[in-house]
Amino acid sequence: MCIVQDPLTTRSGVVGPGTDRTDIYRRGRKIILSIDGRHTNEAARQTTGYLVALVNEIKGPIEFVADLRKITGFSAESRICWQETFKKVQDRINLITVVQGTALAKMSAAAIGLYAGIKVRYVDTLDQALQLTTV
Repeated sequence: MCIVQDPLTTRSGVVGPGTDRTDIYRRGRKIILSIDGRHTNEAARQTTGYLVALVNEIKGPIEFVADLRKITGFSAESRICWQETFKKVQDRINLITVVQGTALAKMSAAAIGLYAGIKVRYVDTLDQALQLTTV
């Protein structure tokens, strides 16, 4: 279930065991994913469910922002879960923006974008990602 923070932001619950955190929220036409620690298969399943719900709330083009500055790793199953979900919502998401992250995380994001036919761009900070873009 999503919790409404303000009219432009919808935030999910935090997903993950221990100190590993995965959070997904909406800011206007942008859906922001933030991963701190290891991203597990269970976290991916829950978070992609939130992604579909958030996509369904937005009319028009959407930008997906993956804040990977604090990711330490992810399971292969989580990547497959994201691939399958992006394939389902590919007609709604026009751009994937990746904020830093490890080389492996960036390569995985690029592969997911390629698989779903969604353009991927890379930025250094979340502030840069949240600036107005034309999606």
